[in-house]
Amino acid sequence: MSTRTTKINGKELPIKGSPPIVHFAGGRTGISDWGCWEFWVAGVVARCRPGADPGARFRATEHSGADGRFWAQVAAATEVRAATAGDIESWLNSPDHEADAPFAGSCLIANDALVVVRAETRYVIR
Repeated sequence: MSTRTTKINGKELPIKGSPPIVHFAGGRTGISDWGCWEFWVAGVVARCRPGADPGARFRATEHSGADGRFWAQVAAATEVRAATAGDIESWLNSPDHEADAPFAGSCLIANDALVVVRAETRYVIR
């Protein structure tokens, strides 16, 4: 069986694991954020559409005004791995995603059907 790879910063990185999928009912940019998103980690947590090359999202940080501050972490990555529930919770609770988090709903993590909920002052997956 061959290993899936993606190129980041001129390096071929292995893509490891089956990504969790979170459904969003919208987001800070509106209806274009609606639908399912896979969550991946390559130095930082990012999301992409199911089946898309997760490396593309990480490569985009190199020239992004909003996400460019993450490029050093992304460029140093040695793999792209499926995010954990904790990774997703960190993403949801970061100031960068406070406008997206309220739209997160059902999720599938390691074949477990779960949901994102607001618990007191933060979003958690249950």
